[in-house]
Amino acid sequence: MGKKEDLIIGIYCRVSSESQSENTSINKQRELGIRFCENEGYEYEVFSEVISGKVIGSERDEFKRLEDKLYSGELNGIWIYDWDRMIRELGVGVLFRDLIESVGCKLFVGNSEKDLSSDSGSLEFGIGSVFSDYWRRKISREMKGGMRKRLENDEVFMGVVGVGYKRNGKRIEVDDDSKELVEDCYKMYLHKNVKTYRDLIRRLKGKYKEGLDKRINEKSVSRILKDEKYKGIYNLNWDGGNYKLNIGRIISDELFDEVDKKIEFNKGLRKGNTKN
Repeated sequence: MGKKEDLIIGIYCRVSSESQSENTSINKQRELGIRFCENEGYEYEVFSEVISGKVIGSERDEFKRLEDKLYSGELNGIWIYDWDRMIRELGVGVLFRDLIESVGCKLFVGNSEKDLSSDSGSLEFGIGSVFSDYWRRKISREMKGGMRKRLENDEVFMGVVGVGYKRNGKRIEVDDDSKELVEDCYKMYLHKNVKTYRDLIRRLKGKYKEGLDKRINEKSVSRILKDEKYKGIYNLNWDGGNYKLNIGRIISDELFDEVDKKIEFNKGLRKGNTKN
């Protein structure tokens, strides 16, 4: 390694998205890296990219270019804003450490030189990896906590909307345009001449003709007639908790129970016919 003034440093700047907060933006990192090199009397070259921290080093185009120059000897040092630029994921951190040790280059993090071969440098690298993982998990927990709160306050819907409902922002509400179709499914099924789902489809086609919702078929009406969400409450199991979301009633409890009894009765008839 040459004298201090002979060092050529690769300034590596990375953010996960264009909307990264200002204090860790590409421009801010570049500015700090250049200031450090100029204060120390180092020559430098800047490598910047917008890419997820989960992406392995060799798949980062700019970092791959920096890596090639380190191996060729065109650069003999690397500067990063903080450990998180490189070691957010364990696999990325392992490859980064292997690069530093293989080429024997200088490593600068912020305003300090780091020696990964020393106890303190190795410890700091390890702690950086652990805390990066900790913060990622912390953010995940906070996001889940926020979602739980929104579910408890009935502010968000998670699941398939289905016939009879429509989305309104992050919630769902009764869709007046298809509400009648759901009601007809239940009422027509109770008709004495309706013994199968096929019979029900025929009656629905007779009323709606070409205007019948394309989602309606024998399989879908069997699910509709058994789906308790049409009584106005959607039971959601998410992340170990159960949430009751008020989505608006379409079918009364009495009508739902009558249909349920007929479904069970027809099921018994089919079993008897199969046995005979």
